[in-house]
Amino acid sequence: MHYAAHEPIDVAAIGADVLLCSPYKFCGPHLGIAYGRTALLESWRPYKARPAPSSPLGRRFETGTLAYELLAGFNATIDYLGEIGGMDAIVPYERALGERFLDTLPDSVSVYGLPTLEGRVPTFLVNVQGAPAAEVATRLGERGVGVWAHNTWYSLNPLPASRLRGRRDPGRLHPLQHGRRGGPAGQANWPRRDRASAIGEIDGRAAWQLR
Repeated sequence: MHYAAHEPIDVAAIGADVLLCSPYKFCGPHLGIAYGRTALLESWRPYKARPAPSSPLGRRFETGTLAYELLAGFNATIDYLGEIGGMDAIVPYERALGERFLDTLPDSVSVYGLPTLEGRVPTFLVNVQGAPAAEVATRLGERGVGVWAHNTWYSLNPLPASRLRGRRDPGRLHPLQHGRRGGPAGQANWPRRDRASAIGEIDGRAAWQLR
């Protein structure tokens, strides 16, 4: 789910039996995407309405009428990602923003997890000393940087431990291909800043703004 938005995945190369993700992680609608190895899927009994077709193989796992409006949005998402260069352009751009962010963080900001981008994607759970996450998000929003400060559902275990140590709840930040620095060189169709105003983005300037 989370990794798919930031790095390409070759299901054959990794020998995946099943892969699940959602396009909402990469600017699309809230829609489920599933890959399954053919032999494995053929061995499963699908949970579906009896009259729903059993072929093609993936169709048997749909529980009813497809959400066609979401599928249209997903098609548009893929077109958009292709227009800006696909993962070949997005990965180095996001990682450059992530490295800039980590390199310029003040001592008052704690980052959970690995301290560099080696072995991780550029999504960060952070604590700013002496400042609630909502206040940090508000101050960054006033400077045109959108971040998330509510319900870090994917990190439930660190939160109780953090609270026991007297720390405030953390905020979540990640760069997207809508970054403030204008996109990778040569991308004429890279979206302008106004197309990204409501999306969680971060650039190096946020480091000193977090203080």
